[in-house]
Amino acid sequence: MEVVILAGGAGRRLRPITYWTPKPLFPVPGGTLLSRLIQQVAPLDPRALHVVTHHLADRVADVATQHPDVHVISQSPPFTLTGALATAARVVKDVCLILHADHYFSALPLHAIRNAPGMASTFFLETMSTAPYSPDVAAAAGCYLLSQAALQEIAGRSQEDTLATLVSSLQDSGLAVRWELLGGWRYDIDSVQDYLDLQKQLWTDPTPSGNLHSVWVAPSAAITDATLGPHVTVGPRAHLRNCALADAVVLADALVEDVRLQNVLAGPGPGGCAVLMFSGEKVAITSPADAAHSRQVPSWRESPCQA
Repeated sequence: MEVVILAGGAGRRLRPITYWTPKPLFPVPGGTLLSRLIQQVAPLDPRALHVVTHHLADRVADVATQHPDVHVISQSPPFTLTGALATAARVVKDVCLILHADHYFSALPLHAIRNAPGMASTFFLETMSTAPYSPDVAAAAGCYLLSQAALQEIAGRSQEDTLATLVSSLQDSGLAVRWELLGGWRYDIDSVQDYLDLQKQLWTDPTPSGNLHSVWVAPSAAITDATLGPHVTVGPRAHLRNCALADAVVLADALVEDVRLQNVLAGPGPGGCAVLMFSGEKVAITSPADAAHSRQVPSWRESPCQA
């Protein structure tokens, strides 16, 4: 078996944050979405582990290659889902486990993956039904096995951009498609709220390492006069000064100063500014002083934060 992690998406629904930080590099306690997936597939001992990149490819590749034996593939046009799979199909020589790098899985169904029939494509779902499945249910996957025949079929249909159309194509070609239980929960990070909900889930199911304050800070982050928690994750090289954050994520290299914020995703922007997103509301902060006066950013009095 080989593994392909699709990490090239542009993250359009999370712009402007994703102009500067690709979703696979969003931090979770202990690392990033991408690094966690790489660690999760290690027990499968795959013949090869590939990471397909496109958007901000160099940054994604830098993280991917910190792990031994990872092979980075630059996606060829078209830049669609099946375009990424078609790119991978040129190098994959075996049944292939596909993982989407903007998903978080509480656990991978390792036993089911090892024992799935190699001649069929298998999509892993959170819930199962006795009713016949339509291709639309595949949209909730993010974890699936593709046979060699399926990969070759996809290579000729690279303009398609959804899992539903992909499954329809496989079935129309007479290729076997199966459904199995994922065996855990997952989050597909499509919005700020998805990401913040994931962070809360991680701290409550169960609380990692007994951290009662529900705070994880990357070792390379710098924190000065900041109050954090609950449910706060701070990425590498972030700088926090004179601020209070709750239910928040600060992405790598972001600078957050002189604010008190809740339910926020903070990331780096151009020229050293920060970009803040509140459940879909986008606010660009051009300097720390702007943060204190912006009407769109909750002020210290308007957004009380229980630290």
